[in-house]
Amino acid sequence: MVIIKSFTATVIGGLLVLSFEPFDLWYLSPFFLAGLWRLLVLESPKNTFVISFFFGLSLWVLGAGWVENSIVNYGGASKLSAYTFVFLIASFLSLFQATSFFFMSLFRLNDHHRLILAFPVFYVFGEYLREFLFTGLPWLYVGYSSLNNFFLNGYIPVIGVFGMSFLICLFASLLGSVIFFQKFRKSHLFLSLVFMSMFALNATWLSTKSWTEKTSSFQAIIVQPNIDVLEKWSRDGQVKSRNYFSKVFFDELIGNENSQEKIIFFWPEVSLPGLFSRFEIFLKGLSGTLKLANAGAVVGMLDEKKDEGYVNSLKGIGILQGNYEKKRLVPFGEYLPMGDLSGYLFNLFQLDRPNIVIGDNNSFISGDGLRIGSSICYEIAYQDDVAFQAKNSDLIFSASNDNWFGTTIGPHQHLQIARYRAAENQKPLLRSTSTGISAAINFRGEVIEQIPTFVNFNNKNESYDGQILKVKINARSGSTPYNENGKYPFLYLILFIFIAQILRRFIFDK
Repeated sequence: MVIIKSFTATVIGGLLVLSFEPFDLWYLSPFFLAGLWRLLVLESPKNTFVISFFFGLSLWVLGAGWVENSIVNYGGASKLSAYTFVFLIASFLSLFQATSFFFMSLFRLNDHHRLILAFPVFYVFGEYLREFLFTGLPWLYVGYSSLNNFFLNGYIPVIGVFGMSFLICLFASLLGSVIFFQKFRKSHLFLSLVFMSMFALNATWLSTKSWTEKTSSFQAIIVQPNIDVLEKWSRDGQVKSRNYFSKVFFDELIGNENSQEKIIFFWPEVSLPGLFSRFEIFLKGLSGTLKLANAGAVVGMLDEKKDEGYVNSLKGIGILQGNYEKKRLVPFGEYLPMGDLSGYLFNLFQLDRPNIVIGDNNSFISGDGLRIGSSICYEIAYQDDVAFQAKNSDLIFSASNDNWFGTTIGPHQHLQIARYRAAENQKPLLRSTSTGISAAINFRGEVIEQIPTFVNFNNKNESYDGQILKVKINARSGSTPYNENGKYPFLYLILFIFIAQILRRFIFDK
């Protein structure tokens, strides 16, 4: 029986990927999770662990298997090594959900009635563990599928992504009870309808509420160079990158001297290939030109830390000042978690080792009344870090390089997470990437305009140019309930529900 259930859980985990971008079948996620809920009813701790593990394995292999593109094309590994590596990482990540549900079964909270509340509690607990253990991998939270869910997305700036995960799983529990247990179908159908109606009515009001307010506006120019990462670091590519860098400023600023309208350029992660010291004189001269045109720019660079390695940073030039250094590094891509074990795996699969170190300067980039909260690449997935930056800033900037993942679903998921951060904090978010997807996102998480992923790298005979996106941005001040309180009030509520369930199970039910 456990074999059949494990196979079913594998199918469900794979189907749940459809709830996320680029598929965005958000309305199916409660049905998929209702199926998982039914599989866990009254199962032993051992079987619960196995079933949950295969659910997670399928979710991660199909939902994040796009990292294979990076490992093969940029990490120097064979396809066999890449697929094996993806399978091992997916297996490790599956342990979080499996362990969480294991304890749910161990505490005997998996009978039909208790599982209605226990399922969302332990599902979110598994997501929470994945956020910080071993530096975390905050990806594929089921709450992200609520971004376009007009029944519930008004709650995003109130309870954040964990809160939305809980609501989706709670509805899935009620739905599972209605579908699979005829004895309780009428009562639980009524409860489900009341639950959804109540939350949908509140969400309708919340979706129109503005927790933040407009303060000023400026012209944003988001740059997407469309230069492949391998070409960018070649000798010709470095020349091409610098020439394009100069060309964009020249084309957009000519005739704009003494302009009253503020213009801010947003460049992607490591937009100039090389260390900051190499371009310092060039950028200093450019900064003076920008000031004359009432313009500024945020530029991605690499800095060198003595005897340590390189730090990924963003620098403000022109009317902007400040330096932001990346502190959340991509596991296996920029650093090796779990020390010797990761080193052994990299040697085994003949992968190139990263040499990026954690930055310690996380200041705001600001100037001329504008304060920009920053994140680089993977950092946008860390809700607390972005909330801290957003709380005291007028907008959020996310610089990234999704070139590593080609035309897979990875860049679409990354954009979805960025949109979610904008909605959580009700601040506009600008996203500049090397090859797409770059976007301007409003304070409700809606895409104003975007530049798609560039796809013609393999055609060496075809010339191609970068793209820019010009959009007027309304800066905003203030904060949302989520921004003020963070995720912990909701996590404390989950802890309270868990303790109440335990007390009921082992004390009051006797």
